[in-house]
Amino acid sequence: MLVVLFVLLATFLLSSDTYAAETSVVLNEIYAPTSSEDWVELYNAGGSEIDLSGWELRDAATTPMKTIPDNTRIPPSGLLVFEVSNRLNNSGDTVRLVDKNGMEVDRFEYSSSTANKSFARLTDGKDWQVDQNPTKGSTNGTKPPGDTILPPSTGQVFLTEFMPNPNGGNEWAEVYNPQDFEINIGGWKIDDIEGASSPYSIPEGTKIDGKSYAVFSFSAKLNNSGDTIRLLNPSGEVVESRSFGETTKGISFAKDSQGNWQITATPTPGATNKITPVDGSTKSSTAKTTGKSKTSVTQTSPTLPTITNQELGNPSFEPSSGASGKVAGATSQSTNSKNLSTLLIAAGFSFLVTAIAWPILEKNLWKK
Repeated sequence: MLVVLFVLLATFLLSSDTYAAETSVVLNEIYAPTSSEDWVELYNAGGSEIDLSGWELRDAATTPMKTIPDNTRIPPSGLLVFEVSNRLNNSGDTVRLVDKNGMEVDRFEYSSSTANKSFARLTDGKDWQVDQNPTKGSTNGTKPPGDTILPPSTGQVFLTEFMPNPNGGNEWAEVYNPQDFEINIGGWKIDDIEGASSPYSIPEGTKIDGKSYAVFSFSAKLNNSGDTIRLLNPSGEVVESRSFGETTKGISFAKDSQGNWQITATPTPGATNKITPVDGSTKSSTAKTTGKSKTSVTQTSPTLPTITNQELGNPSFEPSSGASGKVAGATSQSTNSKNLSTLLIAAGFSFLVTAIAWPILEKNLWKK
C-alpha cells in the first residue's frame, strides 16, 4: 500500500508543472451571406489529432457564437464546419477562435461581406482571399491568379523576453510568433500593471514572420523596483502577463525551453533565449546581440523548436537554481525536477524498507 501511495504521489508532483502546447488549428473559411445560415470552417494544419472540447467561436458580441461540444476532435489536415445561426454581420464583423483556457488562437476581421461568397484561406491554412465560391467542409483548393489577398491573420503571439532595467538605451520586450505563417500584430499592446502608464501600441501593419521574433522598445514603462508586464490583443484582452520584483541593471527576464520565466545575464533580443547565471560564473558559448537597433522593431528567424506559452496569472518571479547554460528551444533541463525526483525516490525506498522490516522487528523485539 505504501509503495502504491508513493507512486501516485510522485506521478502527481512530477506532472503538476505543465504547459499548454501550441495548436495547429486555424480559421479556414467564413461564410456570412445575406440570405442563409452563417458558418465557420476550421482546419488542422498539424500532424496530429486535436481535441477541441470546450473551444469557442466568438464574434464582436459578448456571448460566444458557438461552444464546441465535448469529444469533438479534428484529425490532421481535417476540416470541421460549425453553423453559427446568423451571428455574422454583413456590414463587418470579427471572428475569433478561442481555446478551452480562453486563449485566442486565431482571428479574422472583415469590413463587409458579399452575397453568396465566402472568405477563405488558399491554400488551406494559408493566405486569406475574398469573394470565394464557398467550399463548405471541403478543401479550399489553390490560389487563383490575381485574387485579392487580405492582410495576414492576427493569430496568437507570446512574450518571450523583456528588459526592464537596461545598461543603456530603452526598455524592450520580445514577442514570438509560433505559427508557421506570417501574422499581423498591428494594434497589439505592451503594458505594465493595469491603471499605470499608457500602453505601448504596436504600429499598424507590423508583421512577424512564422517562427520568428520581434523586439519592441519603449521608455519609462517598467519599474525597476518591480512591476507587471502584460501583452494585450487588439480587443484589449490580456493574452499574457508576468509580474516581477526588484530588477538588476542589464539582466533580462526570459523563458527557458520549458516556458518557465528565468533571469539571465545573457539578454538575446530578437534571438533564441539563453539562460545564464547572473554572477557570470558560466560563460555563454553562443553569440549574443550586443548592440541595440535604432528602430523600434527588429526581427530574426530562429532555427529551433517553438517556445511554449507561460501559464497565465503567476503572481511572482522565482528564479530557478538550474538555469545555468540552458538555451530556450534547444535543451530541456531542470535541476528542481531532478532534486524532487531524488527526494521522492529516497522517500519511497524508506517506506518500502520500513514496510518489509516492521513485521520482523515486531516479531523478534517486542514479542512476549
